[in-house]
Amino acid sequence: ARHPSGGRAMREMEKEVKMLRSETMNMRHLQEENQSLRQQLAKLQAALQSDAVADQNRRLKVQLKNLQGRYTKLSQEASSYGRPQTAAGHNADMDGATELLEEVDGYDSELADLVRRNVEMLSQIKEDIRE
Repeated sequence: ARHPSGGRAMREMEKEVKMLRSETMNMRHLQEENQSLRQQLAKLQAALQSDAVADQNRRLKVQLKNLQGRYTKLSQEASSYGRPQTAAGHNADMDGATELLEEVDGYDSELADLVRRNVEMLSQIKEDIRE
């Protein structure tokens, strides 16, 4: 004959196995959900990156337009001088270049370096025109 406590142990074991199967199913669902959330996060990060690049591109285009306008203005001013510029005129140009350099201090260093090189190039062009 069976021992009465043996049947109870078997029922407890079956109950434990059923609970473990349920937890395993839950774990699979959580893993699938985790995978889906990771994919959504990757898409959002890519979209944010794309937005940041587009925003930076818009700002750079505006800055380029401003610099082109300054270049045109400086070129026109330089071409209007048939003779060497006066010291007062030269100082005013240097003030403008200094103002421009102060303006770009807020930009990131790569962009600031590009603008500084452009300012130096414009100054050199004006020097060449004066000579």
